[in-house]
Amino acid sequence: MTEPAVGFMLRHILGCRKQRAGATSPLVVGVQGPQGIGKSFLTEILRDELISPPLNLSVALISLDDLYLPHSELARVADDHPHNPLLQGRGLPGTHDVTLGTKILNSLRRINEPDAEGTVSIPIFDKSLHSGRGDRIERATVASRPLDVAIIEGWCTGFYPIPPETIEERYVSSGGPRHSFPYRKEDVSEINELLRPYAGWWSTFDTLIQLSPSDKSSFDLVYKWRIEQEHFMKTRNGGRGMTDDQVVSFVDRYIPGYVFFGDTIENGYTDEHGQAIPPPWKGNALRIVIGAEREVVRSVIF
Repeated sequence: MTEPAVGFMLRHILGCRKQRAGATSPLVVGVQGPQGIGKSFLTEILRDELISPPLNLSVALISLDDLYLPHSELARVADDHPHNPLLQGRGLPGTHDVTLGTKILNSLRRINEPDAEGTVSIPIFDKSLHSGRGDRIERATVASRPLDVAIIEGWCTGFYPIPPETIEERYVSSGGPRHSFPYRKEDVSEINELLRPYAGWWSTFDTLIQLSPSDKSSFDLVYKWRIEQEHFMKTRNGGRGMTDDQVVSFVDRYIPGYVFFGDTIENGYTDEHGQAIPPPWKGNALRIVIGAEREVVRSVIF
């Protein structure tokens, strides 16, 4: 998958930069895909291609994972929502530091302006700490001007809230909880409200790249890929992380996000007046469809 996928992503980004010839702000690119599909791996290779000759671009790479709340605050969120299993740990909207994320993304957008500070500090979240529950660490990465491209990758990148009646329809049509994970329609409604401020994050994007499984109606691959990802992490850090059963429980919390909000990447959202608002990348986003063996099936602009 690696070479074809990175090739599609690279050509898309360079095409978007060409469309913005003369722009002083960096090209801000969202990358979305489910757990384990290879977002972090592919975006790191993509960054290396962009910063290397002959392109020699300056690139900032951010994971939404690094915008999670610290461990103590994640515990507080769980305690404040004891009846919502979707908030019992990091993952869903409501477990990120929205204020910090907004500051970082807006600062990256303005980083090249003469009156801007010129550097942006980006936190690091270590997912192996606290038996795999994770925590923010003191060390951070720093983006500096001049910045050409900012890439923001995450599983829910580009997700928007949906109308209450759509939650009702999808809860019924999906058959309710999947994989024996007990969540209620009210739990999804709470996530829906917590998702609203994330629209401010997505408004900073110029384009979006989606890595999509070829069969989006089945989530078995998400579990398989995420377990493989955890095993790989543990081989590199001395075995710190989650067990396979813990990974399954962890992924369980994410599945409702795909079921209820996954198509908003393409469709956008409906505002309080009932008006349909398309996403800012509408007509200029790239979807790369990935098969069961991680092969690139096709790509499409949407």
